[in-house]
Amino acid sequence: MDIIIYIFLLFLSFSITFLKFSSFLKINTIYTFLWSLVGLLSKLNFLEIVKPSIQIHIFIWISIIVFNSIYLFLCVSSKKREIPLLKYKVNYSYIYILNLIAFLIIAPLFIQACIGIMQSGFSNYRGSIFELASGSDISIFINRVVVGAVFDATAVIAAAEIIQGRKKLLKWAIAGIILYTITYGGRYSIMNFIAYYLAAYLLLQKYKTFRIRFKKRYLILGIITLIMVTIGRGTGETGVLGMIVLYFVGSLSYLQVILDHPVQYGLLDYTHGGMTFAFIVEPLALLLKFLFHLNIDTPSYHFNIYMQPFSNIGAHTNVVMYNNNSTFLYNFLRDFGVIGIAIGTAFISGLCAILENSSKKGNNRSILLLIFMFGVIASSTMKYSLLTSKATIIMLIIFWVTRKQKNITNNKEEA
Repeated sequence: MDIIIYIFLLFLSFSITFLKFSSFLKINTIYTFLWSLVGLLSKLNFLEIVKPSIQIHIFIWISIIVFNSIYLFLCVSSKKREIPLLKYKVNYSYIYILNLIAFLIIAPLFIQACIGIMQSGFSNYRGSIFELASGSDISIFINRVVVGAVFDATAVIAAAEIIQGRKKLLKWAIAGIILYTITYGGRYSIMNFIAYYLAAYLLLQKYKTFRIRFKKRYLILGIITLIMVTIGRGTGETGVLGMIVLYFVGSLSYLQVILDHPVQYGLLDYTHGGMTFAFIVEPLALLLKFLFHLNIDTPSYHFNIYMQPFSNIGAHTNVVMYNNNSTFLYNFLRDFGVIGIAIGTAFISGLCAILENSSKKGNNRSILLLIFMFGVIASSTMKYSLLTSKATIIMLIIFWVTRKQKNITNNKEEA
């Protein structure tokens, strides 16, 4: 029965979307496909991890229905064959300066990371880097959040530029991804760039004012790099494919463990919107803490105190330690309980629809923000990418490095 419901939701989402937009590939169908795929994979249970209950699947179905309903209602169907010219241009000098500053800030930790890799081995370097990264709150904030935001914003803009045949930011984006991945041992920078590149192609192919260039080699290179980092980090007995599946499906098992122990994981400690709107709440809280030395806990603090410790999501005697990746549904549950799933999903869907409507008027600021939102959707089965100030800084950087063109002309600049 569960499988039939997933198939029905997929059919409904794709068919209604095609009737309205004459296209199958929209952000709502991608969302539906991603969550349906993860939900269906979780039923196979070949990794010997906790099997999600019907409650988890109902949460997913609610989220899919809400996302599609809000998006299809708000998003305007454009009948124009040619979308207007882009209204904003990128100021490359600003991006170069930001990246140079970010390189200088992260360089000491990067060097220590390389030393740690040579001493402990590639598969163990993540733990040692967390020790190296410990320090004052402001130091962690600058090194992880601000620097990470600069690199991510550069990746978003670079993805849009590459699709248009411009490669000015490609080397900068790759350098940032390499530095951040080695320094902190995560894989999200690589995964995000893959999502940004695919999103840029889907969004910009409608424009007739420049030639779209989709280079498969960039996509293949990104996937190979992701696999190599996964292998280097260690795959245990699951293998590469098993580890990748675990990253997606394991989050549902983790969410099930959380639901089975609501007090232990803070589900009864409602944050009343602090998690869903953390990208607004957290910067304000940090500003108040800095200016008035107030003892205010940020949304990411409320998340980390419950999610940082490792929990066993293995079934029976199998031990699989897991943390952090609790899907973005956990954040919505922390805010308002079950109703939070509808509220949080509606907010994300509505934001995507508003940005897409704006992008159809040639507003490439909105296009860049929508590309970033594709990354949020791509990682939604694992985490909530709008949980920290990093998301806010990414958005601010996108606004800062783009400026309105005085004379809009058909710009076919080649790199």
